[in-house]
Amino acid sequence: KDFDKLSPYYLMMWFFRPEFDRYARYHSIGSVREVFDWEDMCEVELPIPSIEKQRDLVAQYQAISNKIQVNEQICEKLEATAQTLYKQWFVDFEFPNENGEPYLSSGGKMVFNEELEKEIPEGWEVGKLEDFILIKNGKSKPDSIGQIPVYGGNGIIEYVNKSNYENVNIIGRVGAYCGSVFYNDGHVWISDNALASISKNKTLYFDFLTLKNLNLNSKSEGSSHPLLTQGILNNIEILRCSKLLIYNSFETIILPLFNQITLIIKQNQKLTQVQSLLLSRLATLEG
Repeated sequence: KDFDKLSPYYLMMWFFRPEFDRYARYHSIGSVREVFDWEDMCEVELPIPSIEKQRDLVAQYQAISNKIQVNEQICEKLEATAQTLYKQWFVDFEFPNENGEPYLSSGGKMVFNEELEKEIPEGWEVGKLEDFILIKNGKSKPDSIGQIPVYGGNGIIEYVNKSNYENVNIIGRVGAYCGSVFYNDGHVWISDNALASISKNKTLYFDFLTLKNLNLNSKSEGSSHPLLTQGILNNIEILRCSKLLIYNSFETIILPLFNQITLIIKQNQKLTQVQSLLLSRLATLEG
């Protein structure tokens, strides 16, 4: 009602606190559909410091949010660069030949493949995804708190003190996020809502880009409750070059891009922790 007494952004920060989520759940009513109505909202008590203090806290919070957003945009551009390189090499067949020249543009030999009904580079053939990766199931997360990320179908959901995989791609297995793909070059816990994709050729990032380009959600079973299984993934057809060197060379080229992404992700995790600390301070402020 009065922006000089209560900043709407400060109020938003209060509602962002996980403690408020628990408060709202505790005060909701209804056995079938929980309801937290307007009257309940009006009863919420919160400390209201001076407007100057509120604006200072909001400025700190928004500065961190802006930095996180900028970092996310940088990561998107770095991944887009890696995707462009992937397309050049493995879709447009412009990977470097023996002389370092683009294969197709420099007259590289192409042969007609009857299965695909198109020309592919000489020495390439139709293989399966299982030629590149080993698919394993995730497990129910341990009941602990730590620094190791737990991956569900939509990315990191929390942190524990144990891991069940390392240097792995993660694939959403079931539901709305079926077919989503993430990677992590450290220790992780993959939950039972996801699958672990372990590289057979030690090409984590090539495998990640391959999985992203396969549109895995379209290959799931079930319309109301989509599901991806090991069998479905293993039998996905994919072009394969007989020379392993091409995959190792590509991995070397894109490695700096993903190293930079990893550094930025770690920075964002720390920034998110600072945000959480800032929100937790709100409860200790004096009105």
